[in-house]
Amino acid sequence: MLTSEGMNTQKVPTFKHGGQDLWSYHSPYYRVLDLKSVIAADEQAGMGVAGAIGAKLALPDKKVVCITGDGAFQMHYQESPTAVQYGAPVTWMVLDKRSLGWIRFGQNRRSPDVQKRSEDLCYELRNGFFLSSMMGITDGDFCSQRSEGCVMVQLGAYRAEPAASAEAKGPDARSFLPDDPQACTDFLAEECRKAKRFSEVFTCLNLATPKLEWGLEAAESFSQAGGDLLELNVHGGYRRYLEQGKLRAMVLPENQGELFRWVGAFTELEIPLIVKFHGQYSRQSLLQVLGEMTDLAILGVHLNVRAETTRKPDIDFAQTARRRYPGFLLVSGYVRSAADAWALFEVGADMVGIAEPAREDPECVHRIAQTFKAEYEQEQDLQG
Repeated sequence: MLTSEGMNTQKVPTFKHGGQDLWSYHSPYYRVLDLKSVIAADEQAGMGVAGAIGAKLALPDKKVVCITGDGAFQMHYQESPTAVQYGAPVTWMVLDKRSLGWIRFGQNRRSPDVQKRSEDLCYELRNGFFLSSMMGITDGDFCSQRSEGCVMVQLGAYRAEPAASAEAKGPDARSFLPDDPQACTDFLAEECRKAKRFSEVFTCLNLATPKLEWGLEAAESFSQAGGDLLELNVHGGYRRYLEQGKLRAMVLPENQGELFRWVGAFTELEIPLIVKFHGQYSRQSLLQVLGEMTDLAILGVHLNVRAETTRKPDIDFAQTARRRYPGFLLVSGYVRSAADAWALFEVGADMVGIAEPAREDPECVHRIAQTFKAEYEQEQDLQG
């Protein structure tokens, strides 16, 4: 973290043009204390890497720290022998972005309307509860009966697979979206209408598909149906997709290219996007992917953090995930009480989802939300 106290007037920070601009320029903890003790960015990417050497030669009694991304450092790291040659010790702080951050930021920006809608939704959703999707269960009627206490309800998971035969669908036929695009739009519009019957909640479609083009078509239908958010389900928990080798461990290094291609395609649509992962599988790869998700134009990430051994939320993993992903974080998995929710919010969750307990108890979410609110207000009174 860049702070005025940490840098002080005895250190000279140097910046460069690139993705770190968004971090260094807008850090709420740093302000310039001495105009002669900071080297601002030039329009040339990587300028600060070499400029730090010049700063040290000009101000040999001060410690010079260059803050740069890995892309810019790669452009000018060959100047490090110059620092050795002239006896100019410099500290380079390299941000691990695995990309040319400024270029990537520009490529991944969404349309202003969608970006504004995502920002507004984050404000409306933050610190709220949502009904998390359960395949074959959370349809419009089910969601409406459990909407009290929720800020958002998730419909689905629904599967987009027009080519699936009746035999392939089997007993899960209800979870498949209609093949015809207009019929799909009409079906989803009715699902949204039902979900909002008793409460004005935001509707989110949890979508799974074995083919990108089918998923994009279904997402367009949901957008036209008046849905608020789309959740792309990539955690691979559906047997049929596992058998096809689709959506199987997409966080693994060999599959990440496909994962990011899919996410990039969905961000081109006119509906805010959430990407859902299962926290039980391939955790090291998942944590790496979460770091990459920061640069993508998505509304947020949804993690199922249930621990099968304790049948409770894995709080430690939720905290670790928060450290890797600073964006909007939704968390669910075996949340059964206000205490579970409190623990997840404490480690940085922006929203908490409830699923299984709501199956038998329609008042479950409302009761947990009310208890949490009362405990939060009591805590605020004690602190104030």
